[in-house]
Amino acid sequence: MLRPSLHALTVLLARELGPLGVRVNAIVPGYILTDRLTALAENRARVKGTTSDKELEDMARIIPLGRIGEKEEVGWIAAFLASPRASYVTGAIVAATGGLHRLTR
Repeated sequence: MLRPSLHALTVLLARELGPLGVRVNAIVPGYILTDRLTALAENRARVKGTTSDKELEDMARIIPLGRIGEKEEVGWIAAFLASPRASYVTGAIVAATGGLHRLTR
């Protein structure tokens, strides 16, 4: 899930740009209901002979929170990180995965 290069780049940029007042953070989304995820579900359904709804349900089943995330939920994280309330947050990786963490992809 967390790609080491993304983590390293985020931390490096946070260290380099922090003295200039620039904060650097990353959001790592999991299964988020986007056009791409819908297309993936449709493709899986074609291959397996099921429906895209069934494939989305199967994806949701492995997520600890039991559902696929909404685009707005990722947006709320981005809005927080860009806001003054996150003024002391830099070099952070925020996983918006519903609790699904994979060591490899």
